[in-house]
Amino acid sequence: MDTIFEGVDLGAVKILRLLRTFRPLRFITHNVNMKILVVSLLESVNGIFNVIIVLLLVWMMFAILGNNLFQ
Repeated sequence: MDTIFEGVDLGAVKILRLLRTFRPLRFITHNVNMKILVVSLLESVNGIFNVIIVLLLVWMMFAILGNNLFQ
């Protein structure tokens, strides 16, 4: 399909290429263990985000402390 529309600049062809990226989602829906893994990763995003915020705050505190000590 890509070789046929290589020189043509159509929006529909770009959409078809974009839909190719969703092929792994079909594998996830058919494989139960993979589905459990993806669901647990998506549920843990909120907790990971909270940890990242705390680490950034600690990093910011040490950056301010370091700037004050080196002045």
